[in-house]
Amino acid sequence: MPGHPTAAERKFHLEYGRQKLAQMRNEGILRVEISSSRDDQVCEECALLDSKVFDIDRAPLLPIHEERTIFITDDEEREIEEAIPICRCAYLAASE
Repeated sequence: MPGHPTAAERKFHLEYGRQKLAQMRNEGILRVEISSSRDDQVCEECALLDSKVFDIDRAPLLPIHEERTIFITDDEEREIEEAIPICRCAYLAASE
C-alpha cells in the first residue's frame, strides 16, 4: 500500500544502502556525493541533499525515505493528497 512500507521492505532498502557504502569503502572511496533523480518527482528532502558531498563514514543512509503520502494545500487552500515515491537518490564517488 503506498505510503506504508512493511518492516521487511524498509529493512531491505536500508541494508542495500549499507551494502552500497561498504562496497564503495572497499574500493577505497573516501567521499561520496548524493545524487537525486533531478526530475519533477524529487521531494524537498532529496533536492536539498542533491550534489552534497560527505565523508563516506558520515553519509546519510539511503534511501532517505520510503514511498509515502503527504498532504499539501493548493492555491485555493484545498488539502490535496500527494504520493511521494521512494527515495531514488544514489551514491556517487566524489573527487577528493
